[in-house]
Amino acid sequence: MVAISEKLRVIEDASSEPPSGRIDLVDAVREAANAVDDANVSITVETPSEAWIRADESVEYPIQEVFENAVTHNDGSTCRVRARIETNGTTTCLEVRDNGPGIPEDERAVLRAEEETPLSHASSIGLWLVKWMCETQGGTVGFETTDDGTTVRLRFESATGAVPKSNADAKSEAKTDLTSSHG
Repeated sequence: MVAISEKLRVIEDASSEPPSGRIDLVDAVREAANAVDDANVSITVETPSEAWIRADESVEYPIQEVFENAVTHNDGSTCRVRARIETNGTTTCLEVRDNGPGIPEDERAVLRAEEETPLSHASSIGLWLVKWMCETQGGTVGFETTDDGTTVRLRFESATGAVPKSNADAKSEAKTDLTSSHG
């Protein structure tokens, strides 16, 4: 019940105005990946050095929720999550793949609908919030479930003209392995 009330608070705090700011999606993804604290989770993140999107700080919630869902709903002995950011000039896409059991059909039906029903909202409110919050940021969400797991794609409008990072911050990092090593 606490988790649901926390998620509902996100709705209250969200702005209905189109975003006017810019967020570095790379930083938001790294924060979400680093927040996963589980010894049985292997997270790989592939990003450019930066990927600015048109958004405000509330975009961090759906990104974090995608990582949490990938881990929480994975019943394998080792949870594998692979995140990748790609830009094509006008659009920036975050793709998060996991090796879990996939999103059940009844929850995917809720995501295809425009609103949740009282019978369905309890289990899928997190994914519904991901969809809703991305759309309030001018983005889109896609979900794909196969026998090998789930892929979630969050697409946002690319933003240009952001303040560049210093040379020390702009690492030419292509891949980061964030495998948890807790004992």
